Amino acid sequence: MKKYSYSSKIILLIIVVISLLCLVKVVTNNNREKTRDRVINGFSRNIFNSNKIINYNDLSEDMKNHITENEFNSIDSWDKAQFLFNSHFQETKDSSIQGNEFDFKYDTVTNENGNKNSIAYEVCFVSTPFNMRISRVFIVIDQ
Repeated sequence: MKKYSYSSKIILLIIVVISLLCLVKVVTNNNREKTRDRVINGFSRNIFNSNKIINYNDLSEDMKNHITENEFNSIDSWDKAQFLFNSHFQETKDSSIQGNEFDFKYDTVTNENGNKNSIAYEVCFVSTPFNMRISRVFIVIDQ
């Protein structure tokens, strides 16, 4: 059996660590894009999340501490969503994004109840080991 030198073991260890870090980065970016696309597909409708693409399990544990599953599932309009999310998370709106979070802003136009509204929302995600969870949502409706 061939013996490896101490330096070649260190080089091999460095290669393994770098490979794992690259894999984590690729998986995180993939999860981020999938979650972002799901949120845009769920929120860019006339009625907030009308097709139930976003479900209660997509929320972070912190958000679940503020919003019950019944409250989340009862959201049937952008106005209710704005009230629920903004009232629970107004105090954290100005807090900075943490290292394991990312956010995006998106604008859409809806025709809810015959009224054309411009809606801007910002969604913050927190990264978990295998996926992304929604940690905060801020909604502004320009009527």
